[in-house]
Amino acid sequence: MEKIGEIIAVESSFIIAEGKMDTLPPLGSLVETRGNATYHFLVTRLFTESRNPGRLPMAYGRPLDLLKQEQPQLFELMRWSFRAVPVGQKQFLLPENLPEIHSLLYLTPYEELIRIFKNTSFIDALFCIDKEKVPERDDAIIYLIQKYISLLDESKREDELLRIANRIAFLLRDDYITLKRFIDILGEYAK
Repeated sequence: MEKIGEIIAVESSFIIAEGKMDTLPPLGSLVETRGNATYHFLVTRLFTESRNPGRLPMAYGRPLDLLKQEQPQLFELMRWSFRAVPVGQKQFLLPENLPEIHSLLYLTPYEELIRIFKNTSFIDALFCIDKEKVPERDDAIIYLIQKYISLLDESKREDELLRIANRIAFLLRDDYITLKRFIDILGEYAK
């Protein structure tokens, strides 16, 4: 499996990883480190910035393909990055320590994603992400659940959506607005 990024900053509540324009993971992807310890992270934000401090990109008014031909250096001066929040290590407990800078990140394989979702504590770990620090949490979780459900056989989708919805209803029982949003979106996905 091809790497999708490299960790360039580590904080206790998230990591920043740099990737390439065409290989950034979508919002809501589950990514992992490999090696002695496997850490799992939920991608919650994508961003682009200049590699040169103080350089501000300007508008050229050209189609993207033409701009890439005429001014390829513009794209070499950009940094394509993503922020990801740790959701666990091993039994989906938050990790005691975080991975080292320059650890490589990979998309979690489909088979592993299906296995991970079977563990109820994984869904709990997703909702342990502090919504105040990560306002994109709900959208990222919704995208991840939709991705997971799309990987299943059609015969298993409804039962699995119901299992996940029941757990979400338990976790969000005191937050009706957020719960309603999840149920509405996931309910539409079930149709």
